[in-house]
Amino acid sequence: MAEIRDASTVVLVREGRAPFEVFMMRRAGGHEFMANAWVFPGGRIDERDCVDAAVDVIPGLDRPSAARRLGAEIDQSTALGLYVAALRETFEEAGVLLASPVGEEQMLVIDDDDSRRRFDALRQEVDQGELGLDELCRREELVLRADRLIFFAHWITPDFESRRYDTRFFLATAPPGQKPSHDEGELTHSTWWTPAEAIEKYREDEILLAPPTLRILEEIGTFESIDELVAELSKRERPPTILPHLLDSDASEVTLLLPGDPEYPSQDPALAASSPVRDGITRMIYRDGKWISVCTD
Repeated sequence: MAEIRDASTVVLVREGRAPFEVFMMRRAGGHEFMANAWVFPGGRIDERDCVDAAVDVIPGLDRPSAARRLGAEIDQSTALGLYVAALRETFEEAGVLLASPVGEEQMLVIDDDDSRRRFDALRQEVDQGELGLDELCRREELVLRADRLIFFAHWITPDFESRRYDTRFFLATAPPGQKPSHDEGELTHSTWWTPAEAIEKYREDEILLAPPTLRILEEIGTFESIDELVAELSKRERPPTILPHLLDSDASEVTLLLPGDPEYPSQDPALAASSPVRDGITRMIYRDGKWISVCTD
């Protein structure tokens, strides 16, 4: 069974076409995992995300508070690393740095040629592992804004996959003074879509989506504005952990069972007893080359 790696993903949203737009990027075709799929910024944590120095540049967030937000069962160092990884990957992959100048509430603005060139260079250094995010903040006199990250979904890759991730999904509103862009390495295209547009493109075979990405789009697409989305997600209790299970069946269709489904296996009582997600979807069926979300009630 493949090792499970901790990872973070950030769903960036902005005001735009109703109800709001989501930033998405296409992975390069050479990837072994989810090649050509359209994704949100994200990736696995590394050792530098968990260093003590990170606490000094994230006001209001330390290891214990990070663990309380993500779940009592998680290691405190890993919890902090997941928040730092979310911020780092958003900067590396999308070029958006969720930070503020020291002593200021306003989000960082990168809107002139000089600052763009400087932060493009910093982005490369961080991406190549030459510079830690904490070091960048000290150099530029910034603090990271983990308070802008709303933890709202938790997916674990099924055990039949060759690469497995324990991924926390965060929602963040894109700062107006920065323009997202893909890294032109691991990611080859990027754009803003409404959730409905992205889902329609998937249904029309124009783009490829993994099941968690599709479910995220379907769920957030039920909200009518960013304000409503942020308000609802902010007041929710910790989201259920979703570990899909392959239904043992001779049927021609592939079925993934999600927690809350009547046929979800009970080997893990904590997961089997989990409530289904907000819209009641408890399984996903792969039919005619596409995943379809199904409510069993």
